[in-house]
Amino acid sequence: MLIIRNTQLQVFGEQQSTQFIDAVFSHLERCFPGKLETLGEARARDVIRRGIDRAKGHGFTTQRLVCRFIDLTLVLGVEFDKDLHWAVEILQRRDLTADERMQSLFQAGIQHLNAGRAS
Repeated sequence: MLIIRNTQLQVFGEQQSTQFIDAVFSHLERCFPGKLETLGEARARDVIRRGIDRAKGHGFTTQRLVCRFIDLTLVLGVEFDKDLHWAVEILQRRDLTADERMQSLFQAGIQHLNAGRAS
């Protein structure tokens, strides 16, 4: 019988987490190079780590949804989920699935950014 100890599981989880952070960082480098340059690598990785925790707190548990949440964080601000009333309202909707809430966040985020450009 194979026995996996808790410490082994913890190390595996940390490796997975580091790999995901690296993958998100690479994604952000491709999609938001200016924002990443402004933040710097250490601060960007901190934003990613915090974004992962915040995303999970809102029920976004898949890597795709967490990555999209971090995209929104980079564009709208690190506390957009607390600061923007429309984001708070969407995130509190329990009649929507996580995918539907993310889609609503993206649509509302685009409208928010477009309204800011029109001003």
